[in-house]
Amino acid sequence: MALCPDQSLAGAVSVRRTNVDRVVQLLRYGPASRAVIGERTGLSRATVSGIVNDLIRSGIATSGPMVGTRNEGAGRPTQVVALAEHSVRSVGVEFRWGDLFVGIADPLHQVVATSHHRHRRGLNWRDRAEIAIEELRALCRESGIQSFAPQGIGVGVPGPVTNDPLEGTWRPAIRLLGEEFRAPVYVENNLRLRALVEASAGSESRSETVVYFHVEDGIGGGIVIGGQVYRGANGAAGDFGHVTVAPATKPCRCGRSGCLEQVANLPALLKRAGVSRGDRTTAELARLPELREELERCATLCGRVIGEQINALDVSHLILGGILAHLDDHALALFTDEVNKRIQLPTAATIRISRSTLADDAGVRGGIALVRHATGAPSALMPFTVRPAIAAPESTTVA
Repeated sequence: MALCPDQSLAGAVSVRRTNVDRVVQLLRYGPASRAVIGERTGLSRATVSGIVNDLIRSGIATSGPMVGTRNEGAGRPTQVVALAEHSVRSVGVEFRWGDLFVGIADPLHQVVATSHHRHRRGLNWRDRAEIAIEELRALCRESGIQSFAPQGIGVGVPGPVTNDPLEGTWRPAIRLLGEEFRAPVYVENNLRLRALVEASAGSESRSETVVYFHVEDGIGGGIVIGGQVYRGANGAAGDFGHVTVAPATKPCRCGRSGCLEQVANLPALLKRAGVSRGDRTTAELARLPELREELERCATLCGRVIGEQINALDVSHLILGGILAHLDDHALALFTDEVNKRIQLPTAATIRISRSTLADDAGVRGGIALVRHATGAPSALMPFTVRPAIAAPESTTVA
């Protein structure tokens, strides 16, 4: 059967990507001449030349003489290809309500360094961007980075990201980052970025449907289907925090009232428990005896809401982030019980529930992944650590 033009093109792109991956993986072991690259990969001279030239143009690789060697009769050192060092290819920034994370990645989109800065809630977006810029400059100095001309900046922001990313209130920050580093900026909801990293780290199959559910200053998450983040028609997919669960209260930031986020986010829990956050991490807060009762109520309420949502989605994996990732066994059992009451077969027999095991800078890593996807980088350039599978033979399993 003959392939249509689109199929033929897709096949050619797949072969090209595979060949690029082979060259990059070889260069990870050290510099090599083009002839050696051809010998060890089995690729033709023309194919090797084209791939190497593209890697050099994009800043992933460099070419230069190998000291101490000469070509016979020519008197010139052998030219070798090496992966570029001491330069930044992509940047990740995650803005939250009261703090931000930034990170820089090398020419292979491997994360070099990340940092965290806490600021007062309500700080204007231009000031937040200026803090991010200074944090990025400091990371470069501390990491010995000599060239800082990123190919792209992946930014995670709280709240919905519509199909027109410049509609957000955060557009002054986006504009300032782009102007400062003279690079395109790619914007996505910060929790959807975390969902992308979580799914990449924990999924056994590209066909797995993953929901990431996060409770902290806000409540939300992301849906990943077949390795791709599902945004929805208007960019609001995963906004679980604005399901009505309580009688009318003061207006929520979404304009309605009685939202899950109003009664079950971390600030609300702390306020009712009479606890000050201070400099304590989310994990440290979860262990406070004064917060135990509120966390159990939060777990029960959140289990009801997300159980209804994932029942409709027929999800294979639910990952808990934020304060939910640090619930004690009793509170987690309350959450799981509420989920189980609402899901039906076959979902109930196959769904896995696990705690997030990723660090707080996962949103930054998601931003870097966003740049990699947007710029078509080789798939070998940003591997994720694979999380061990968790079996669920007959009922929901919690890890």
